[in-house]
Amino acid sequence: MGLYNFGLRMLKADLKRCVLYVISIIFSTAVIFNFFNIMFNSNFSVIDSNYSMIYKMEALGIIFIAILFVFFCNSYFIMGKAKGLSIVSLSGISIYRLIELLLYQTFIIMIIALPLGLLIGISIMPTFILMMYKILGISDSVWIFSMQGFVCTIAVIAMEVFFLVLVNAGYAYKKDIKDLLAVEKQLYTPDKKSFKFAVMYLIIYLIPILLVPANLGEDSIFFIFLVITIGVYGAQGVIQYYIPYKIGNIKKKKYISHKLKLISFSNLNYSLRKTNFLVIILAISSVLFISLIGSYSKVSQLKAMSMFSYVVIMIFMSLIIIYKVIIEAVNRKKSFKQLNILGYSEEQIKKIIREEIEMFYCITIGVPLVHILVLLITYGKIGIISIASALVLLGIFIITFVVTAIITYRAYKKLILGSL
Repeated sequence: MGLYNFGLRMLKADLKRCVLYVISIIFSTAVIFNFFNIMFNSNFSVIDSNYSMIYKMEALGIIFIAILFVFFCNSYFIMGKAKGLSIVSLSGISIYRLIELLLYQTFIIMIIALPLGLLIGISIMPTFILMMYKILGISDSVWIFSMQGFVCTIAVIAMEVFFLVLVNAGYAYKKDIKDLLAVEKQLYTPDKKSFKFAVMYLIIYLIPILLVPANLGEDSIFFIFLVITIGVYGAQGVIQYYIPYKIGNIKKKKYISHKLKLISFSNLNYSLRKTNFLVIILAISSVLFISLIGSYSKVSQLKAMSMFSYVVIMIFMSLIIIYKVIIEAVNRKKSFKQLNILGYSEEQIKKIIREEIEMFYCITIGVPLVHILVLLITYGKIGIISIASALVLLGIFIITFVVTAIITYRAYKKLILGSL
C-alpha cells in the first residue's frame, strides 16, 4: 500500500474527528472573511471616524479568536493521528516520510475546508453586512464585496496553513514511537508545585474583589482594568495549580473508594489541564469587551458594536469548548466501554458524565464570572454602566455557557452510550 493511500485510509478510519475538524475550519474561515470584509467596507470606515480604529481592533480580536479556534482544533486532530503515525513508524520509514504523510493529510483537509469556508462566508455576507448596518445605524446596499478584505482573508489563511504545517511537522519530528503510542493514553499528571505556591495564585486571583468597596471615580477606568488583568493572571494559576490540588485532596480524603466520583474527578482534572488556556482567553476577552462597553457607553454605535463583538466572542469560546469536550468523549469511548465490561451500568456511566460536565462548567463559568461581577459592580458604582446593561452582559455570559453545558452533556452522553 502506498504512503498516500494509507494516509487517505487513516482519514477515513477517523472520519468523525476529521469532519469536526473540517467544520471548524469552514466556520472559522467564514467568520474571518466577513469581519475582514466589513473592516474594509467604506461605510464602516467613514462612520464616526474618531472610533473607526476601535471598530477595527474589535474585528481583529474576533479574527484572532477564529484563528485560535483552528489551532486548538488542529491540536486535537494531530493527537488523533498519533496511533496511525506510530504504526507507520514501526514499518521503518524515515522521519521525513512520516512528516510527508502528515502534511499530505493536512493539505487534504485544507483543500476541502478552505474553499467551502470562503463560499459559505460569501453566501452569508449580505446577512452579516445587514446586521452590522443595523448595529451602526447605516442604510446602504448589503452587496458590498471588499477585494481588500478578500485578499487579507487569503493572506491570513495562507499564514494559518503555513504555521499549521510547521506545527504538525514539528509534532511528527519530535515524537518518537513510544511517545506516539502513549499520546491518547496519557492521564493527568499532578504538578509538583507546593500548596503555598497554589495559594499565592488564589490570592492574586481574588485581589480584584478589593475594587468593590473602594471609592473610585470615572477617571479610574484604566486602573480598574489593570487590577482585573492582574486577577486574570492569578486565574490561570488557580486552574492549573490550586483547583487540581484541591481536587486531589478531595479524591484522597473523601472519594478514594467512591467508584463513580473517583472517575469523574480524574476526568475533570485531565479536562482542566487541557482547557486552562481557553478559560484564560475567555476571561481576558470578556473583561476586555466589557471594559470597552463601559468606557464608550455614551457612544451608542460603539457600545452596540462592542456588545455584538462580546456576543460573538462568547459564542466562539463556547463552540471551542464544545469541540474540546466532544473530542475528549471520542478519545474516552474505549475507557467507558471497559467500565461497562467491568460491570458499570449505563445509569452509572451517565452519572459519571453528568458529574464531570457539571463540575467542569462550574469551574469554566465560575472562574471568569468572579472578575466579570467585580467589573460590572465597580462600573455600576462609578456610573459608567447601567444596571440594565450590566444584567444583559451578565445574562449573555451565563446563558451562553449554561446552554453550552447542556449541549455538551447531551453530545458527550450520546457518543459514549452509543459506543457501549
